[in-house]
Amino acid sequence: MLPAGPTRARRDPGHRIGSDAQTTRCAVPAVDCFHGHIVTASVIDVNPWEQLMEGIDLPFHPDLTIPSLTEVALPIPQPDPVDDVEAAAHSQVVQKLAGSVRAGMTVAVGAGSRGLVERVPLLRGAISGLRELGAQPFVVPAMGSHGGATAEGQRSMLVSLGMTEAAIDCEIKATMETVEVARTADGMPLYLDRNAAGADRIMPVNRIKPHTCFKGPIESGLTKMAVVGFGKQPGAAQIHACGPVEMRNRLLNGIDALKKTGRLLGGVGSLESADGQVVTVRALTGEEVGSEADSSTATTWAPPSISSAAVCRQSGPLPAITMRSPGATR
Repeated sequence: MLPAGPTRARRDPGHRIGSDAQTTRCAVPAVDCFHGHIVTASVIDVNPWEQLMEGIDLPFHPDLTIPSLTEVALPIPQPDPVDDVEAAAHSQVVQKLAGSVRAGMTVAVGAGSRGLVERVPLLRGAISGLRELGAQPFVVPAMGSHGGATAEGQRSMLVSLGMTEAAIDCEIKATMETVEVARTADGMPLYLDRNAAGADRIMPVNRIKPHTCFKGPIESGLTKMAVVGFGKQPGAAQIHACGPVEMRNRLLNGIDALKKTGRLLGGVGSLESADGQVVTVRALTGEEVGSEADSSTATTWAPPSISSAAVCRQSGPLPAITMRSPGATR
């Protein structure tokens, strides 16, 4: 192990990003891309995020200079947060789903593996709302193949996110067994977790947001949990084993086929602002899931891209840009 040396002089801006903090480094062989020599590179032996904060030595050639950076502050929408997420979820379920729930109806409520803000209150409110309507809810891990694609791994994933049976006041039933319940017009099978398939209805509870891998009228949220999350490993495999255009189409075709079975009670979705606050909690009926209501405001509070920012109006080449915003969509 080698002690970290001092930061290079300011006249050599191409090598160092970050502070002068001392860290422990290990010497490793690396290739000098400019001359083809084997050289010794320094790697910080810390957590990657800590490494980024401490500073990174970049193997830039001495003759390479970095252009001046211009900081641009992008406008980030910051609507008021929901004061009581649990109460909002409860109220929404009672208001929107009263006409769809009958006394004694069993409902498999989907809980996911993503780090939703206020996920426990959101789930608790949805469950208590169903109970007020006379339903008998239970929770299933609706997370595709996450958690190592094992029932215990998925249960542990929920626990690690604070969604224990005690915290959500509801039984959790975990299995990786699936049942084919429908097929799309082009022949793609639709799967449900066996416990969910045995319930009268299913109801995903999830955050609605833009997806990171594809664009479409419906991206990440209730539709994706219903088609992919509840479908466990086979449901996830057939959606993720294709490109972005086909992924979009399979999701849309899948939710249409699932809705035709009558198994989808509805869903409860949350919207988060860029600074990580729940700003909307909304229940959707079974017909609304997979429609414009499932995505109409999901992009409203996402941070703008650099293409949407008026960065600079000048003649000549633009300077390099570094963007600063108070948060990012998770």
